[in-house]
Amino acid sequence: MNFNNRILLLCSLVLSSGCLAEGKARELYDRGLVEESVPNLLNDLRDMANKGDAQAQALLGWEYYQPRYDTTPDIQEALKWFTLAAEQGESEALLALGQIYYFGKQVRVDYAKAYSFFNQAAKHGEKVAWSNLGLMYANGQYVEADCSKAKEYLDKGEHIFTGPEDFLSACRKDSVDRKTTSATLPVLKLQRMYMFLADENDKFACRYGVMVSTNKLGEVANLRVTLGIKNNAGKEITQTLGFEHFGMNRMDINFTDYIRSSSSSGAELVIYQPEFCSAVKFRITAATATINGKEVDVVKEGILTLVP
Repeated sequence: MNFNNRILLLCSLVLSSGCLAEGKARELYDRGLVEESVPNLLNDLRDMANKGDAQAQALLGWEYYQPRYDTTPDIQEALKWFTLAAEQGESEALLALGQIYYFGKQVRVDYAKAYSFFNQAAKHGEKVAWSNLGLMYANGQYVEADCSKAKEYLDKGEHIFTGPEDFLSACRKDSVDRKTTSATLPVLKLQRMYMFLADENDKFACRYGVMVSTNKLGEVANLRVTLGIKNNAGKEITQTLGFEHFGMNRMDINFTDYIRSSSSSGAELVIYQPEFCSAVKFRITAATATINGKEVDVVKEGILTLVP
């Protein structure tokens, strides 16, 4: 779960006076966790957003981005509401837009936009924005790689759960090594990691966790993989997954309690047909990515392998 969504959820569960004092929109949004009037709640929130309430606009953005109330995810609706809130200087909306354009899971990466939004969010006190700016300087994304500035910004950001003891040395080594490894394509591996069956309150049938990893240093961004999922009856469905960029460093820096390697990225395959929740086989039907700045047909190049 995204850091800011965890904060929103924490506010709603604890019902702290500080959280509720931030505005009526947040109080309204949190109300659905203890009441049954969710449809009216979201309609009321939308009315507030349409009248220009920046916090209501940001919360609607989150509801379409990472739904709390079983709203169908819609990245374009999320961008619409986040943008309206950001234009009024709403800090969480600025941070969300930065993350959407930086990680490139739902839309193509746009580091110029990400940098701008992170800068604005940081000035509004969002510490995670400093963390992400630090990564951009460590990786040389949109800006020239600058390990000293990366450390300065990371130190201003959220607590780093993992990372090298000697950050500057590791960062500078990555910066040098990226230049020597960029000439050849990496070998990517895709693996199914887990499967969770839905409970009685879920609209979907099951979820599969999928992880992709690289064998070398170098940026893999905008990775889109289309999977065919075939069951024992011979029926097949397809679904395209988007992955966050990965591979730019070997420092395994994380800002939340969800720890993963810098050389890998994960995505979830959400299945709505119960007959595809057991005894299924995956196959890769298409895959594209931006690798070290170049557009690559991953399947045509033969660099993506599906691990049994």
